[in-house]
Amino acid sequence: MALQLLSWNCNGLNSPQKRKSVFHLLKKEQLDLICLQETHITRLHRKLLINKRLGQEFISLDKVKKRGVVIYAKDRLSPKLIFKDDQGRFVAIEIQTQGEKILIVGIYAPNEGKSDFFKKLHETLMDYLDYNMILMGDMNGVVSTHMGKAQRQVVTKDGRLPKTFFEMTDNLDLVDIWRTRNPMAKEGTFFSEAKMTWTRIDQIWVTRGMAPKTRKAEICPKTCSDHNAVKMEMKLTPTGSFRWRMNDTLFRDEEVLKKAPKTLRDYFEINMNTNVEKRVIWDASKAVMRGFLIQQNAVKKRIQNEKKDKILEKIKESEKD
Repeated sequence: MALQLLSWNCNGLNSPQKRKSVFHLLKKEQLDLICLQETHITRLHRKLLINKRLGQEFISLDKVKKRGVVIYAKDRLSPKLIFKDDQGRFVAIEIQTQGEKILIVGIYAPNEGKSDFFKKLHETLMDYLDYNMILMGDMNGVVSTHMGKAQRQVVTKDGRLPKTFFEMTDNLDLVDIWRTRNPMAKEGTFFSEAKMTWTRIDQIWVTRGMAPKTRKAEICPKTCSDHNAVKMEMKLTPTGSFRWRMNDTLFRDEEVLKKAPKTLRDYFEINMNTNVEKRVIWDASKAVMRGFLIQQNAVKKRIQNEKKDKILEKIKESEKD
């Protein structure tokens, strides 16, 4: 089974004719997930973005005709909203398919203040480390001025994504899937006539472990927007073959590093002097360690949530004062 995704800066959907053209093109693609940026639709007119043929809509809009991000997801993916901002910059949903839980984040990054924007997004996403992730949208910057930018003048560092963006992708273990699939290609998604420059500012980033499942990642031909869409197709894990994924960040915790060997020692001391086959004892030890790590992960998450709740309570008390 395949999952097909598309990310596209549509450069405004207020015009009925433009909206009709965009929705018609998307419907023909028969996509599972669609992320549109720069819709320019206000919160007051959010109903203009509802299109059940494309899927269930998840929307982040501003009060004015600026920005705007919407994700459409098919009902069979059991989509649900996880978080969004109120300025039309990002929206995140969870989908579940073939035993996998994936966090989808639609992004429309600002031209100014990108460093702070990606820093705050990074902090938000750190609460969802147990998810596989797909980040897609208009990042308003290139990964490399050499490979992601083509122009008639001398190539400069102008337009490169900030350090905070790469800190985010490193910590979340994300890869630029188009570049991964097209290591030597030079293609752009936006052409600036003023600077005579092609830039690949529209991107899709995925958790590294998902990259081998990607069948293709391509930049689509330009149609009714000044940006090219980016499309990706992923092969999903067959039903019944889903495997538990270890949270290896647990081993940065000194307490876990002390408890893990003790848990195994205690298990082997109890079971090695029985009549059970050594092979069975060894196989069962893996299940014991997996159970231990699942338990520690739950404890760590509970403690984090308790700390967060206390901070939020203090903020509420301060606001009341």
